[in-house]
Amino acid sequence: MIEYWELPTVIAMCSLNSENRKKQKWRHRMGPINFGRVRMALRATKENNEEPSKVEMFIATRTKNGKQVDPETEVVIAELQNRQHLGETTDDSFKAVFGNEHPGQVRCYGRSVTRTSLKKDEEIIKIKQKHADEINSFKEEVKELKEEVVELT
Repeated sequence: MIEYWELPTVIAMCSLNSENRKKQKWRHRMGPINFGRVRMALRATKENNEEPSKVEMFIATRTKNGKQVDPETEVVIAELQNRQHLGETTDDSFKAVFGNEHPGQVRCYGRSVTRTSLKKDEEIIKIKQKHADEINSFKEEVKELKEEVVELT
């Protein structure tokens, strides 16, 4: 194993990885907890199980016990909150601070989530809601018909 770490290719790879890690900004502080679990926890704290915004997810994943960890992250969180207090929507403020999304990636959703998968999920939710509304209307209709039958007998 020690011989492996002494190989020139491994040493080059380690130094490259180290440089890349230094370039990263606003690293999340969740450890092994994935973004899906954080999203579910935030959704549970809201009324009607609303989906948390990207700003809420960013703040929740970049703070530790409610306190910001590094100064760069503090500046970004303050900027996001200022923009929201000025009346911008959460998506607009997030886009203004971080710029456009990169292809094949959606920020604050975790790995393997793409715009396409989010659109599919939205469509599925709309279809489920439509079916639930239809079922409720049919139930009301059946209830009215039962009442008419009771009145006739």
